[in-house]
Amino acid sequence: MKNNYKTLVIALIAIVGFSSCKKDKAGIDLSAEAGTEVGTTVGDKTYLISKVKNSDTDYRSAEYDTKGRLVKFSSFYLGELENYATLAYTGNKVNITEFGAANKVNQTLVLNIGSNGYASQAVVTETEKEGPYTYTYKSTINLTHNSEGYVTKMTQTSLESSDEPNSNSETETSTTNYTYSNGNLIQLVEEYEDGDTYTEAYEYYTDKAYCAFDELDEYTHFIGKTSKNLIKKMTETDKDNNGETTYTYATSFAYTFNAQGLPNTVSESPYGSDLTIEYIVK
Repeated sequence: MKNNYKTLVIALIAIVGFSSCKKDKAGIDLSAEAGTEVGTTVGDKTYLISKVKNSDTDYRSAEYDTKGRLVKFSSFYLGELENYATLAYTGNKVNITEFGAANKVNQTLVLNIGSNGYASQAVVTETEKEGPYTYTYKSTINLTHNSEGYVTKMTQTSLESSDEPNSNSETETSTTNYTYSNGNLIQLVEEYEDGDTYTEAYEYYTDKAYCAFDELDEYTHFIGKTSKNLIKKMTETDKDNNGETTYTYATSFAYTFNAQGLPNTVSESPYGSDLTIEYIVK
């Protein structure tokens, strides 16, 4: 995959699967309700993710407010806190701050929620200090949705700048187009300004409706309506500006379910760790 500044792009790509079974958001009061539809309702109960575990010592945990909105998630490695993020809701904005070691701010993410209840724009900012100089990375992402709430197009402009003498700012742009069939995202194609492309193609378990299990750090419930089924296979392909394939890789997914019918494990093959998902009742 092309290694450019695409912190949120990866999150947006993940809307294909790692999100929640939720209702559409037409006509909601954004100041009160943005971010509330993160859970999965089974019968008269709503289930929220509490942990996504690689092991008992390597996991992510989530915290929610009284409305069921995600307000904090934390990542642990070997039982020690590695990083965490906080989410604050103000009007039609969601402000996300990600922290690393010693409470150092790694990056900020501001989501502007549109009238359809999903993000119309996202702005990611990251600042790094190297010696006496400060380097700033800023990425602005604009999202287009169709009438059903699915993301159909994403444009991203990334700017890298520095206060180092005689340094030049660098700008990079990309456009991603999304294709759907029968309520599922079947392909996305990201096109770069140099003519290279990155494609993801998806296959689904058509007999398995998708339910939330891995949106703790993807923020996908803000981005757009998600695919209706569980992902079965994802194939990634890179092509250069001559149309020649430079990389391709396929990942298959398998699941087990708990008594409520929610995914409680997911396995990726040929490579990838097994995840265990734990829930709480809202």
